[in-house]
Amino acid sequence: MTNEQKLNIVAETTTYMKDKGLSLNELCRQTGINVGYLSPMLRGTFTIPVKDKTVELDDKWFLQLAAFIGLSMQKTYWETLSTRQFVLQIAALKNAKETGKTAMIIGSTGVGKTKNTDVFCHKMPLHTYRVTVSSLYKLVDIVTELTELLGLEFASINSARIQTNSVKIRVDKIVAKLKEIKRNGGNPIIIFDEGENMEMSVLKMLKGLYDALKDHCAIVVIGTEQLLNKLLNLRKRNRDAIPQLYRRFKAGLVTLPGINKEIDFAVFYDKYCIEKPLRNLLTRICDNYGELNDYLEAAMREADRTGEPLTEQLFRKMFTVPQ
Repeated sequence: MTNEQKLNIVAETTTYMKDKGLSLNELCRQTGINVGYLSPMLRGTFTIPVKDKTVELDDKWFLQLAAFIGLSMQKTYWETLSTRQFVLQIAALKNAKETGKTAMIIGSTGVGKTKNTDVFCHKMPLHTYRVTVSSLYKLVDIVTELTELLGLEFASINSARIQTNSVKIRVDKIVAKLKEIKRNGGNPIIIFDEGENMEMSVLKMLKGLYDALKDHCAIVVIGTEQLLNKLLNLRKRNRDAIPQLYRRFKAGLVTLPGINKEIDFAVFYDKYCIEKPLRNLLTRICDNYGELNDYLEAAMREADRTGEPLTEQLFRKMFTVPQ
């Protein structure tokens, strides 16, 4: 990587920080780059002293920084475009962050929920905390991730007390930190993506967070219809805390429209100048944006690599799709 490229990344990052109101410490937290590296980088110094010698900073830190601010260092084959689902989801996230309210965003697999959330987090990174819920996550995992996102330390807490009350202590600290951000004029938001993976203990914690942070911090849960069905079934069975949790999110329920392939895929076909025969084929074999991305991005890369135009014939050959 040339110094000119590095300087361009630094200039773009400085503009991004100013535009988004990000401090150096907040940028370090969100990018995962050590302040000892990031600070000289932003000053235009690309070396650091190590013992008795000077060492050049690895290119990977500049690439990591460029990726965070959305600065592409190579040709981009796929973008998140303003689909109907995108517009509705971004509006819901923005409204929640600005008002400090709750929202539950429900959409089918492949409608772009995660990609749309990526865009929102990039546009509004300040005091935006996102947890992607894995099916392997327990309550302690989610609470631990939140504490890390908020930059909270627990070294001063008695170790025995941590072992017996770690979740409660950490949740209390999380609540206190978010209220402090709000008092200082911030608009914090916690986004739980892939919420259908939440266990019962996490759902109960969610109710507790809402009660403690009402009007202080927006809480948004994003998931598939499985999440909504799970809540409705648990509410019907009158499971502990679930009727109350559902009531708190009900007014903020946003259902993303399903994909109308004839209409919604056209945004991508027009963007990438896809010929009509290939459009027809893609519309037939793809069921959602995720599948369209999987096929189309790979095909565009192959067309670039071979120097051939992206046609139906090239696509069929590449994916062995019979006539």
